[in-house]
This record gives sequence, structure tokens and C-alpha cells, in this order.
Amino acid sequence: MQPVGGGAPRPGCGPGFPGSLRQLDPVALLMLLVDADRPEPVRSGARELALFLTPEPGAEAKEVEETIEGMLLRLEEFCSLTDMIRSDTSQILEENIPLLQAKVTEMRGIYAKVDQLEAFVKMVGHHVSFLEAHVLQAERDHGAFPRALQRWLGSAGLPSFRNS
Repeated sequence: MQPVGGGAPRPGCGPGFPGSLRQLDPVALLMLLVDADRPEPVRSGARELALFLTPEPGAEAKEVEETIEGMLLRLEEFCSLTDMIRSDTSQILEENIPLLQAKVTEMRGIYAKVDQLEAFVKMVGHHVSFLEAHVLQAERDHGAFPRALQRWLGSAGLPSFRNS
């Protein structure tokens, strides 16, 4: 970028500027502006005073340029971050979501099998309790094993029927 600056000469640099204004002598400034006998020097003095009091545009422009450069750098970093996030998001959408959908479908089948197993275990539990109740009722109705049957089963080598 080119430095920004006005076309007017700066105080202290141009010819024809009183030396007392270069040192910022207030009395000379006042006399230059208040001299009513000569209207032309007042106008040129006011013009020179306005130029003198105007801040130097080069320093301000440099500061603005540096601020703009910093902001552009931050904007570029932000754009690269958003591009990275966008690419990560598209990767997730294209690769990971179909895998997750396949796993969900697979898990639904597994959940259905688990539900069937739970129902089967519940049914077997009801049958076992029903059979236990019938066995207990039969034992009450018919008594324990007869002694002969116990001896015969005991001699067969089945230890589970001994003295139960």
C-alpha cells in the first residue's frame, strides 16, 4: 500500500512559513491572526496555522494499515478454522454416520434376540415352578421313596438318591 498524505506542505518544511510558528510562539501566532491592517497575511496565516494544527496523516495511516493487517490476519485464521470444521463435518457425515446407521440396525436385531431370550427364560421359569409344585404335591400324596426302591437305586451307584 502507498502511504497516505496530503498535498499541502507540512509546517516547518515549506518555504515562506514564519520561523516563530515553527517554534510555536503564541504571541507571534496571535499577532499574525489579529493584524487587521493587512488582511492578506491573516488569511495566509490562518491557512498555515490550519496546516500546522492538522495531524500528520502518514503516522495515522500507518497505524490504520497495521490495524487492518492484523484484522485481515485474524480473518484469514478464522476462515481456515471454518474450512477445517466444514471438512471435518463433511467427513463425519460421509463416513461415520453410515457406519453408525449400520450398527444401529445390527443392534436392533440383537435387542430383538435378547427380548426373545428374556421371554423364553420367563416361560421356562414358569414351567419349572409348575413342575416343582407338582413334584411336591406328588411327594405329599405318595410319600417318600419306598425303602426297596431307595436300596435298589443306591446299589446302582447313584449317590444322589441316598438319604435325601
